[in-house]
Amino acid sequence: MSSPDREVGGESTHENRAPKVRHRNGDGRLAYGPGEFPMHMLRMAAVMLVFASTVASSQQMPASQPPPPGVDITIDAQPRTATVGDPIRVELTVSLPRGFQAKLPELKDQVGDFSVLEPQASPGPPPAPGRGTAGKVESAAGSPGTRRASYIVALFRPGSFEFPSLPISIRDASGKEFFAASPAIRVEIRSVLTGKDEKLKDLKKQAEIEDPARWLYRLGIVLLILTLALLGWLLWRKRHKSALPRAAVPGLDPYALAEADLRDLMGRGLLERGFVKQFYVGISEIVKRVLEAGYQISTSEKTTTEIMEGLLQVSPHVPTGAELGRIESFLSGCDLVKFAKYLPSVPENDVIIQDAFAILEACRKRSDVPAVQATATAEAG
Repeated sequence: MSSPDREVGGESTHENRAPKVRHRNGDGRLAYGPGEFPMHMLRMAAVMLVFASTVASSQQMPASQPPPPGVDITIDAQPRTATVGDPIRVELTVSLPRGFQAKLPELKDQVGDFSVLEPQASPGPPPAPGRGTAGKVESAAGSPGTRRASYIVALFRPGSFEFPSLPISIRDASGKEFFAASPAIRVEIRSVLTGKDEKLKDLKKQAEIEDPARWLYRLGIVLLILTLALLGWLLWRKRHKSALPRAAVPGLDPYALAEADLRDLMGRGLLERGFVKQFYVGISEIVKRVLEAGYQISTSEKTTTEIMEGLLQVSPHVPTGAELGRIESFLSGCDLVKFAKYLPSVPENDVIIQDAFAILEACRKRSDVPAVQATATAEAG
């Protein structure tokens, strides 16, 4: 009867267990039995992990320090309260003493909870020729400077969030480098769903699309009927043109129409419902029509600069400085909202509305002056 144990490489082992590592391959390397793992490889992996963590910690950016004397760092977000997905402009401003340099950060796709839409939408003024390097802004030698950077970010969930501090590298006139951080700011994000409509509406039933041939047939019939009706109306008008006296069309007051349009625009509640851009487009078009009637200039498809140049050439009376300032401020404010995606505050909206009515009244009084002068001349004659 054979023994359950047998000698393998000079040691006893059970025949039902995997053999241990006790022999070498033909090339001299150790061979391992099933289920075994070399312990020296585990120790080597642990050593490499410790080394990697040490290198990573040594490459971290130095801790931020208080700004040097004379350096002022401010940051602001507009607007502080927005809805989900709205663009938010973050303005970073660094005031530097004479001879100081500053390197403003360039944001990536994500900073904290914020998604970066434009890493640097409106950078500060470039350094003078021969001063500074790429990515660095520097104050002019012998004079203080202010450096600015603007970032466009957005949040896609409601709540209260904190825009994190941004690292700023500052170097003084002697070449010593400091690492400062901007203050953190808090932004409130509201949901686009109101209290009256907190649930998304269900999808509508799929509409059935008719055969295009039927639409073409119906369209051809409608066009034929309209053509025959137009020809009949032209023939009737030609026959009765001499017999019918031409009725006098009463003159329409453009300022009364413009005032009615302004009040109708305000009554729609566009600002209250968040349609700011639509409101500013409508009010700017109304005021442009008022300027055309009051100063006899063309404002269609004209920029603000072109309109102001036309006002300076008005004859015989050029608008006063106050009138020109109000008109330019109004048009520039509308351009910011229409083209720069600027979100004005409630007081700014009130000023735009007041300026629109003030421009309307000024043009109305200007148009009344020739009529009053003509009446006085007739009475004197």
